[in-house]
Amino acid sequence: MDQIKQIIKRDGRKKLFDQTKIFMAIESAAKAAECYDEQMVENITDLVVKRLEEEFGRKSPAVEQVQDTIEKILIEAN
Repeated sequence: MDQIKQIIKRDGRKKLFDQTKIFMAIESAAKAAECYDEQMVENITDLVVKRLEEEFGRKSPAVEQVQDTIEKILIEAN
């Protein structure tokens, strides 16, 4: 499986892909929903990254595509 190396920002710039940012987004949502569990956040982050790698391979996903994937995984996990 190929690792994602870059992400396309909203303004079109390419930046290095940082899994930590996905973790922080999920962590923030979990805290806002008052259901924070660090292990759960790590597991969901791993699922999101795996799904992105399966879907995009070496291609760079856009921020919106990453957000959509996070939402899909959260819905499936619920």
